[in-house]
Amino acid sequence: MGALKLLQQERSECLDRQLDRCRKTYLLGLKTGVVRRFLIENGIYDLADVTEEDIYRYREYIYSLKSLYGLQKKQESTYLETCVWYGLTDDYPAFREMVMGEGSGASERRKAGTFLIINGLYDTDNIDCELKDRYSVYLSRTIAGNKVREYLKMMDVLKLEAIRRENENRPFVERKLKYDGKKLYLGFHPDYETAMGFYKIQKKDWLIYDFSQMKSLTVCRQIIELLNWVLKDKTNIKVRNDLYLRPLNRFFNYCISASIDDLELMEEENFSGYRLSLIGNVGTKEQEYYQVVNMLLKHLFIVSDKPRWEANAWYLERFTFKYDRFNPARPVTRLTFWQIKDTVNRDLFKDYVRYELGLTSEALDTIRARYIYIKEFLTFCDDMEYSAKDLDKKIFDEYSSMLNMKGNAEATFNKAIGSVFKFWDYLYSKGEAKRPDIYPGYYLKKVIYKHNDLSVSAENQARVIKALQKAPEDIRLMFLNMWATGIRGNEVCTIQANAYMCEDDQAFMLVNQYKMKREKLIPIPMSLYEVMRDYITRIGKKGDEFVFNGQGGVKPFSPSYLSKRIKDLLKDDGVMDELYHYRSHGYRHGTATRFFSAGVILQAIREYLGHESEDMTKQYIDHMGDRIRNDSYEFFEKRGSIYGTGKQDKD
Repeated sequence: MGALKLLQQERSECLDRQLDRCRKTYLLGLKTGVVRRFLIENGIYDLADVTEEDIYRYREYIYSLKSLYGLQKKQESTYLETCVWYGLTDDYPAFREMVMGEGSGASERRKAGTFLIINGLYDTDNIDCELKDRYSVYLSRTIAGNKVREYLKMMDVLKLEAIRRENENRPFVERKLKYDGKKLYLGFHPDYETAMGFYKIQKKDWLIYDFSQMKSLTVCRQIIELLNWVLKDKTNIKVRNDLYLRPLNRFFNYCISASIDDLELMEEENFSGYRLSLIGNVGTKEQEYYQVVNMLLKHLFIVSDKPRWEANAWYLERFTFKYDRFNPARPVTRLTFWQIKDTVNRDLFKDYVRYELGLTSEALDTIRARYIYIKEFLTFCDDMEYSAKDLDKKIFDEYSSMLNMKGNAEATFNKAIGSVFKFWDYLYSKGEAKRPDIYPGYYLKKVIYKHNDLSVSAENQARVIKALQKAPEDIRLMFLNMWATGIRGNEVCTIQANAYMCEDDQAFMLVNQYKMKREKLIPIPMSLYEVMRDYITRIGKKGDEFVFNGQGGVKPFSPSYLSKRIKDLLKDDGVMDELYHYRSHGYRHGTATRFFSAGVILQAIREYLGHESEDMTKQYIDHMGDRIRNDSYEFFEKRGSIYGTGKQDKD
């Protein structure tokens, strides 16, 4: 018994020394007596053992004392916290300096520092989102409600000061977010400049990612990867926040609610579900919030160590294709597979497309066209619950009937049939399907081409040229090239600086005919050569740089955007009306027609335009029937003059 009393006395003396230190530092005087009594009654003999719950019980204890009134209770309810701070920080001078030494707000700093101490933390580096949440609750129970926000902000200040010190001490370390399974707050980003960018934001809910609620570790790591990528952009913080971070946060929360396991393996219902979740919740920004998903999936596919072929969206920007396989002005950027419900059919299709991309020399436009037809067929298989492994005449009969019901043109019907047969042949070669028991020719239809006269009259050409005087110089020059040479819209958009050349008073232009997978040198008017060389020199383009650039100044101008710009200009000037509708191919028709009318043989026109067959070239020659009819009249008139001579009768 004497030993226990001695131990208790020693422990009481330890507590008294801490309280004496507090009185000397803070001049509390005898008012620490109430604190001492409360602590001893609760078996606490060391201020370092005080917990959050002890703070709450102490306040309840003070407000229960009938010997204290009003203001006294309010003042003395804070004394235990004060004793913890002043009674312990002499033993941790570095921590005290860390909390108090960098700015104003002494009372807010002490309270935050005390909260750290009672949680066993003596380093502001340890502040995280979950600790801040607990501090918010702590404040709501220990100070007036109107001061909670002001005091809570100090926790951000202390963390930012800790981040700044760490950045200064280790200036060459790459600072990225890391996954730790906890709640993440972007305002505590390890890079000081990035973290400070969020400090003044009032509503911070979209800066919080509660990874403890996400069941999929894969999605957690994908979101961290995406956040690190997006946060690299420090050029326009507002645009970054509005277009990327806010939508990403909403998408993250949707992934939690929809129990998504892998962003790259999302199904069609996930995309439609996310889109529905945006309705009425993001104002007029539904499209921006939805489009961010495509941007995020693109990043994940491109940056992975190896192509993730099982992904349901492939982004072809990741790969380097030979120049003659793609058109940079009209690139094939993405192939998606989530529309196919049957996962076996989907995987077979992915394997086939992978083969076409990697082991054939087909142009990407051709592969995409075939991909669209096969995907339509596999969607039909989904509806009918057919497996691609069971392909046979019966399935093809039903599919061809479905195509007929849709009213597809003969050429489109044939392409669809041919594409699916290629897929079937591939499955057979891989041992995934039986040998085809029917041939494509059984289904193919005869194609009768209908000629459309698209040549632009001289009157309309004059109206267009006059209206385009108001256009920017690059738009005028692109139109001039199409008008003067008849090249395609995508070809004019990919003209390179070294494309124009002159030899012996004859000018030429090198055209990249991506559709035909070749380069071609064509003659051009000398005036066009001179105008373009002057422009190219003036803008400083050289070598194989594209003359006409889209946004960013590197990629070529978009043909669709060029057409839109010209149409808008013509509409504004009243040129687009019931009698004339702008089509870039109209000037290609006009070039072919002028050549033919001038007596140029069909084979030469085909070579100039870059067609595979003369039948295609004939589709570009307007008024061809008039030429044939006139030639026929001329021929028979000559024959008739011969018939009218005695020589003919004699022969």
